[in-house]
Amino acid sequence: MEQADFPAAHSTDAAWFGVDRDGRVAFFHTGESGALPEHILEDGFETLVRLCDRFGRAPEDDCYHDRTLAALGAYTYKHSCENWTSGPYARDGVPASPLHVDQLPPDLRQAVAAVRFDVLSFAETERIQPVDHFSCYSWESTYQTLDGEERPMPGTEDNPNEDEERA
Repeated sequence: MEQADFPAAHSTDAAWFGVDRDGRVAFFHTGESGALPEHILEDGFETLVRLCDRFGRAPEDDCYHDRTLAALGAYTYKHSCENWTSGPYARDGVPASPLHVDQLPPDLRQAVAAVRFDVLSFAETERIQPVDHFSCYSWESTYQTLDGEERPMPGTEDNPNEDEERA
């Protein structure tokens, strides 16, 4: 399967879905600096539009509006730091009736479940740093742990001036 092309440049938002150990679905919005797992299959905004079509809902506002996600049953997480590091994602939406990945048709299930957090439950987890779980892309050369420690983004340790070179 060909790797999808995702926005990973400064000032470009991206989105992705993930599934927790209980099979529940969450939507992650990167903002400008949030880490993006390397193994996602398609852009989360595209997947959201497909989900809305499947469930007969029109996406509200710019198609990742919180009410749309809550109505679909997805937890929501947003990048929680300013644009100086890839910080953790903070949970900002808890659905009344969480969507289980098995409720999706196979084509959507594959896209939504490409990222699996086998040790986390979205119902119990308020903050997630995907870099702690997967190989990730990021515009930033550093990431912040859940404890607030600043670390080099894996793969950038040998090039500490990477941010300056991209400017």
